Amino acid sequence: MPTQLSIFNDALQIIGRQQLESPTEDKQAGRSLRDHWITVPKYCLEQADWHFARQRTQLSQTTTPTFGWDYAYQLPDANDCVRIVRLFDHAPSEDSVPLEAFVEENGQILTNADELYLIYISWTKVQDKIGAWPEYFAGYVAGELAMRSAPQLNSERLKHAIEQQSRRRKTAMAGDAASAPPKRHTPGRWSRASSTGRHRTGQSGRRPYV
Repeated sequence: MPTQLSIFNDALQIIGRQQLESPTEDKQAGRSLRDHWITVPKYCLEQADWHFARQRTQLSQTTTPTFGWDYAYQLPDANDCVRIVRLFDHAPSEDSVPLEAFVEENGQILTNADELYLIYISWTKVQDKIGAWPEYFAGYVAGELAMRSAPQLNSERLKHAIEQQSRRRKTAMAGDAASAPPKRHTPGRWSRASSTGRHRTGQSGRRPYV
């Protein structure tokens, strides 16, 4: 189970600095890591459609747009909604197709859909729950911390820290993809017709929403 201290010490190991006994330790390494900690976890969360950090909600309509679109919907607070994953014009099921006709403007979604459902990456869902972070995400955060702290703490290890950050980012994204629930294939008209011996032109199954 990751902790702030374990993530700090992982970052320090990358750049070849002595480990801390506490995340609040008053040493140069501790001060540098705490400074970067203010922004790094949220930055890492913004980089992908992490399955472990997803939140779902139905959005509420606000004032009608002056022109161009029929409806406006208020997004969750910007401190929480750090990345939009998908939008739907109905309560989504496994074979739902995401909405494509919309724009994001001033914290709102403008669209012609008369109802709207959102899947997004939530900062508040993970902000104070470090122990629930997947190990691959904690490792990615440590790599990012090491890369940003290396110029100050050990510039000779900067190249190594950059390589580690890149590798850990790829590992985290692969790990998250592997942890996603399996996608159920929805056969299209052609495959269903073929299975019953009838041959007709059809379309492929729609892309699942997860």
